[in-house]
Formats: sequence, C-alpha cells, structure tokens
Amino acid sequence: MIRKITSLLISLSTLGGVQAQESLLWKISGNGLSQPSYLFGTIHMICPQDFFMNQSTKDAFSKTNTLYLELNLADPSAPMRLMGLIQYKNGQKLSDLFDSADYALLTRFVRDTLGADIHFFEHYKPLMLYSMLSSKMLPCASEEAYETKFVDMAKKQDKPVKGLETMEEQVSIFDSIAGKDQADMILDMVRHYDSQKLDFHRMVSYYKAQQLDSLFLMLQESPDTKINEDLLLNNRNRKWIPLIQAAIRAKPCFIAVGAGHLGGPNGLISLLRKKGYTVKPAP
Repeated sequence: MIRKITSLLISLSTLGGVQAQESLLWKISGNGLSQPSYLFGTIHMICPQDFFMNQSTKDAFSKTNTLYLELNLADPSAPMRLMGLIQYKNGQKLSDLFDSADYALLTRFVRDTLGADIHFFEHYKPLMLYSMLSSKMLPCASEEAYETKFVDMAKKQDKPVKGLETMEEQVSIFDSIAGKDQADMILDMVRHYDSQKLDFHRMVSYYKAQQLDSLFLMLQESPDTKINEDLLLNNRNRKWIPLIQAAIRAKPCFIAVGAGHLGGPNGLISLLRKKGYTVKPAP
C-alpha cells in the first residue's frame, strides 16, 4: 500500500532539459567529492515481467555506502503510520466530496473494478481509493517495485536506508490539494479509465527503453502534471538538494527517486549541476 500511495505523489513527469540520453542511472561527481554517488529514476508500479535492472546499476549500488529513497521504506512503523495519516479524523466522509449522481457512478465503478463496496473507503481520504484504482491499471495480478528491490539489496549488503522526506510530509502534499480537486481527479480516472490504462502501458514501454525524452513529451499532455507540477515535483526537488548535498559529501550514496524528479530545469539533475556537480549518464 505504501508503494501505491507513493506512486501517486511521485508520478513520472517533466523530463525536459535532459539531453536525449537513454539512461535511468546518473553518476554524480566533481565539486570536491572524493567518490561518486549515483542517481536512479524509478517507476513505482510495474509488472514482474517488465521489471529489469542492468549490471551497471547493480555495480553502482555496490560501490555506495547508503541508500536514499523518497521515503525510508525499511522503517517497520511505516504501514501503521500510513493508515493513520490517510483516514479522516474530523467526521468527514469520502461521499461528502461528490454529488449524488457522481457518487452513484463511483459506487458502480469501484464495485466493477475492485470488487469492493464503496463504503469500505468512506472514512479514508481520496488518496486511498485513487491508489487502489491506479494499481488496477497493471495488466498483472502482482507488481514489482524498484524501491523494494533496492531495500532488499541494501539489507543484503548491510547498507543503511534513509528517506529524503517523511511519510507525514509526503501525505501532506496530497492533503494540500483541495477536496473538490481530489474528487475531480478520481472522476476523471473513472470516466477515462481505458484511455488512462493505455497511457500507463505506453509510459511503461518508454521506461523500459529508458527513453526519458519520450516520457517527457508524453507527460506534457497530462493536465494533472501541469496543475500540480510545483507541488508534486519542483518544490520537493529544491527541498531535497541540501539533503542530497550533505549526504554525498559525507559518503557515496545511491539515490533512487521517481524518474520525474530527475529532469527539467527544476529537476535534480539540473539543480545538482547548478551547485557545481558533474551529472552524467552512468556507463
């Protein structure tokens, strides 16, 4: 569930400003670093048959000391904290966000798509339902996650796992979106579910080919990206830069975040370069 909710907040987005490189792995060096660190762009939901990790990524991981993710997914308290954060505590209900006709439409869609009663979600924020519906876009019964794989690798190699932000900070991002806008996001998914599934599958194909420029062109068409780009990506990137700088100065790190955080004039690659680092696709 944590991965599913995380995927909504760090969806792939603007990748402009990156040269037409087919790479998910970037080497950070220069600016006084004694050893390089690495930046990797993830996709948060993918089918097992589509999951891949090349030897260069494994080698880069083995050369580093610490794994940084958006959230510390190795924290055993995370699931319980998450469930508390996504529940309404002021008596509000999910149905309060919809008129009767739209709620009836949503009720049928949840029943047909999830095989669940809408009342199960009544006391949860829209983030819960949106994440569950999003996960059904995968054409497979189970899913893989790069973050989980990296955590497993870190445990085997005795590397500490750290987060660039807390779960409270991440959920608060979605909370800051007006309730009506959150409801509209869900209804847009309901009304255009088939086309959104096709878009998601196309995004996965671009990701597998490491075609960041194609992802950029595709995702520029998304109205949600344009409206929430600062909230979901740019502001967080700027906040992460001081943390990343301190971390890579101390020890070589492997930093794995949603690929949407890498590119563009406000992406991590550009921001790190502006700080004087050399950031290039890793061989």
